[in-house]
Amino acid sequence: NPSVHRLGCMSQSTQVQAQRQDDGAADVHAVEEHGKRDADAEIRALLAKARRRMEGVNATMEENGTNLKILTKGFKDLKRHQQNVLRDQQQALGQLQQGLQQS
Repeated sequence: NPSVHRLGCMSQSTQVQAQRQDDGAADVHAVEEHGKRDADAEIRALLAKARRRMEGVNATMEENGTNLKILTKGFKDLKRHQQNVLRDQQQALGQLQQGLQQS
């Protein structure tokens, strides 16, 4: 199944969206197979497709929110680490200057 191989290479939210798009295509195809499109069936298919898209957007938003939280924490940790390194460098320079002055 090509969609299974395709799903193995995608993020979770992308997989959800791809699966829902595949399902939506099947819904529309089923409506077309029954001959004349029934307006109610077409509306239901369009609403289902819109719901799947919204669910995909919501999944992407949740994933992005999680990633943003991770990045925010990472940047705070990096800033704290940089401040520690700067303080250590300043202390080392101060010690070197004192050593030169005492010589």
